[in-house]
Amino acid sequence: MGVLAYAVMNAIGAGTYFPHAILLLLFAGIIAAQRVETFWGHDSQRIVIDEVVGQMIAFCLVATAQLSWVSTITGFALFRVFDIVKPFPLRRLERLPGGIGVIADDAGAGLYALAVLTLLQHVFII
Repeated sequence: MGVLAYAVMNAIGAGTYFPHAILLLLFAGIIAAQRVETFWGHDSQRIVIDEVVGQMIAFCLVATAQLSWVSTITGFALFRVFDIVKPFPLRRLERLPGGIGVIADDAGAGLYALAVLTLLQHVFII
């Protein structure tokens, strides 16, 4: 969904608003995850807004540029790897209480993916 949000916003010329969309979904996700935690438990698999926010963060510096399909797939794959492996300190962020813990680890995985994707783009021109 995050990749789709990037593609749609870029296609309609709204890429400059991409960081605003990330912030909106970040705060909405924290509130929503907090509310549904009592019904579904902490970080339930039914909550997907955290994944969307993390994927969007992975592409936030290039939101006004047209990414190649290689860069898009690489960014998505990097996010998934960091989200699954949870390098330091993502595992600790996941244990934060409430909606913040639900969103924080995925936002962190998005930041890691962003850093590596940016490095790969500048070094290997992907």
